[in-house]
Amino acid sequence: MMKNKIFKFLYIKQEKQYEDAYGTWIKFRINPFNPLTYVVIIFGLLTGLIMFGIVGMWREIDTTNPFKWNEYQISETTFKQQEQ
Repeated sequence: MMKNKIFKFLYIKQEKQYEDAYGTWIKFRINPFNPLTYVVIIFGLLTGLIMFGIVGMWREIDTTNPFKWNEYQISETTFKQQEQ
């Protein structure tokens, strides 16, 4: 997505890629040390209030800690592939 490319370019979103026995994973988080991150968060909250209202916004957003490392798997490796 274009949004992710812009966030990476501005150092708002951080990503790390690593491999383990189960496949290749990407860890990501919002950069807590970049002041521009807080401007984007405030802008996003204001945009959400305008679009969805107070009650609707809390239904639409993910309320987990954005500064904590989250991860998702990008490829899966089986133990048989590693043995060969």
